[in-house]
Amino acid sequence: FRDHLGGGFARYSVDAKWLVPHFEKMLYDNALLGELYVRGYQATGHQRHAEVAVETFDYLCREMIDPAGGLHCSEDADSEGVEGRFYVWTPQQINDVLGADRGQRFCVIYDITDAGNFEGKSIPHLSMSIWDWAPRLSMAEESLREELAEDRARLRVARDLRVRPGKDDKVITAWNALAIRALAVGGSVLDQPRYIEVAERAAEFIDRGMRGDDGRLLHAFRDGRPHLDAYLDDYAYLIEASLALFEATGRARWVRRAVGLADAMLSRFQDRDRGGFFYTASDGETLITRNKDWHDGSLISGNASAAMGLLRLSRLCLREDYRDAAEGVFRAGEQVLRKQSAACGGLLTALDRCLHDDEQLVCAVADEDQLASVRPELLREFRPRATYSWVVGEAPESGPVATLNAGKGPIQGKPTLYRCRDYACAEPVIGPDFGG
Repeated sequence: FRDHLGGGFARYSVDAKWLVPHFEKMLYDNALLGELYVRGYQATGHQRHAEVAVETFDYLCREMIDPAGGLHCSEDADSEGVEGRFYVWTPQQINDVLGADRGQRFCVIYDITDAGNFEGKSIPHLSMSIWDWAPRLSMAEESLREELAEDRARLRVARDLRVRPGKDDKVITAWNALAIRALAVGGSVLDQPRYIEVAERAAEFIDRGMRGDDGRLLHAFRDGRPHLDAYLDDYAYLIEASLALFEATGRARWVRRAVGLADAMLSRFQDRDRGGFFYTASDGETLITRNKDWHDGSLISGNASAAMGLLRLSRLCLREDYRDAAEGVFRAGEQVLRKQSAACGGLLTALDRCLHDDEQLVCAVADEDQLASVRPELLREFRPRATYSWVVGEAPESGPVATLNAGKGPIQGKPTLYRCRDYACAEPVIGPDFGG
């Protein structure tokens, strides 16, 4: 269920028609779905996927940001003691905001009736696409889309006057990392710098505000205080988020941060005897046994994310120890991969990258303004196995952090793309149009 007025997705549907949701909105669901729609847009070019991603990210940036900089966990399903009350409408309420003519058309399209589709009121719901509605209403599709966008914005403003659902305002490191990655990817591909800014602020907050006295990463933050030692997925997701920020900004500090997290993850979570990673740290709370998670649930498994992040760092920084650790994950999880592959899609995706990640793309630009101008073109296509890197001007930090960049720079001050296979590079392509 997507919130057509405010953006974002509810947690799950409670009926077979996918009409009635459990109205709670989770940060991790919206982060994962937002990135998924961006990837769908990359793969297909369908603008509708981009629109849904933008609505989802706008919701996160508008409603879920903590004053300290991170993002909150969730919004509740109920307000004033009634589940869904914030989200449902009657035709009269719609008409009061939009007027009779536009209100009637909106009600027809979004299934808002006197009888209602949920406990006597109506959840806005599209029974068919705007593309299908336009000829039925004898309207041009673009005109109808513009009208409905205006109507939804007006209705959202009116809805915001209602009592909002409660909020779980904890900041969880792993969930924030998923949102940071999604916002960085979305901002880059969709050319929406504001998402990247939100992602960077959240990442800086985690690095600054979610550390213990000894500098170790912590799991949760609330009421100005971080607590609980971080778990494997906190580290692994944050490594992937840091690399997404590097791809979005070209700022090599994010690679350094990913390296620091990876080294800590190897030190505290790796099973050096059998391979793979434990969910809890070696110096964490004492447990009867330390388990390893392999299966994806609501979130990708920690071992899958750890392997993916290490593989990407290995290519970016020429660190064979990272690749060895990632391959150890696949060896330790071999039986899960062979016998329960439907339950470990994340691990399969990481294994696919391990076997086919021979493509490196290095884009050299004169400055950050030039980077921003060519970024959507560079990241337009869906290349899930490629390693991306940036060289920005003459910044000395680019070389030692991302060794892949050595010897590469902008030619004649213009954006220059170096396309390499196993570090053997073809003739540089001078941009800004890099083609397919």
